[in-house]
Amino acid sequence: MVGNAIMRTNDMMKWCKIGLAAAVVGLMMSTAAEADDTAFAASENALNVADAPLEWGLSGGNHKIVEHECGDIFEYPALTAWDACEGDLTDYIIVGGDLVLPDLVGDYVVTYNVFDSAGNAAREATRTIQVIDTVPPIITVFGGNPATIPLGEAYTDGPVTAFDACDGDLSERILTDNPVDVHIPGEYTITYNVSDAAGNAAVEAARTVYVSGNAILLDSLQDIILSEGMFYEWDSRIENESEVNVFQWYRHDGRHFVPIVDGPFGNGAFLGAETGALRFAPFTVAMAGRYMLEVVDDKAAVQKTASVTVHKDSELPAAGAVSLVVAALATAITGAAAFRKRRR
Repeated sequence: MVGNAIMRTNDMMKWCKIGLAAAVVGLMMSTAAEADDTAFAASENALNVADAPLEWGLSGGNHKIVEHECGDIFEYPALTAWDACEGDLTDYIIVGGDLVLPDLVGDYVVTYNVFDSAGNAAREATRTIQVIDTVPPIITVFGGNPATIPLGEAYTDGPVTAFDACDGDLSERILTDNPVDVHIPGEYTITYNVSDAAGNAAVEAARTVYVSGNAILLDSLQDIILSEGMFYEWDSRIENESEVNVFQWYRHDGRHFVPIVDGPFGNGAFLGAETGALRFAPFTVAMAGRYMLEVVDDKAAVQKTASVTVHKDSELPAAGAVSLVVAALATAITGAAAFRKRRR
């Protein structure tokens, strides 16, 4: 340019200072008028002074693929845009591409674009969002667990639900294994399983069902060996104890079983004769023998027998016997109230 060069800029032109130098961003048109001895010539030249390229930055790292767990709250990966002339252009980023569905497994391509005020476009940035499903469903068992039903009575299973963060309600897809036979007393386990669309299997859930009635679930009494003066609680194991109306302990007197009554017995004492646990308070050799526990519910009675024997070399001096009688009386009077009687 020489002489009186005329500078013309369009509406998008602006000045950008880089260091101590000045440059015109955008399209700059210059017209030079030149004269010589014989003629006047005019020429028009175009110069394109380009702004520096815009720079991208991804918050949290420049990852091209971002994984997102299905069902979680989704937020688009944050990008920053920087222009050497205008500075931070993050607020002007245009997000496009696929609409990410955070509850639907798949790959989504998200695009990011931005322009500076001179109309310079940044190179488009893309991110692939992979919605994945790695979390299994959860099974919830409602109602009685364990549940108890009378022998022969129809059984209707309680409600069971399954929920998956990605697939939602999976209750109708639960696989149930129900082996309950209401005609055979016993303990049964119903199991529940389900998997989501991604193949994630839920932790197996279960319900225990007791079928009781003519055969109360009373485990066999165990034979025991006791020493003179020992305090001992002889507990029965009844899985459906809440269905029992009557407990009664018996002791064989050599001819038949006689109901036991709480209180002194020889140099010892009994407590809990009408509960599921008979206490020797204390035990004395006169108590050795054959015992029976009778359990009664609304439909039937069940009896179990076992033996109590004396530990070898178990002896008690005469003075000790007197002391045990006094202790047994005190225990029978003050301790009986502490035992639960199961009678309806």
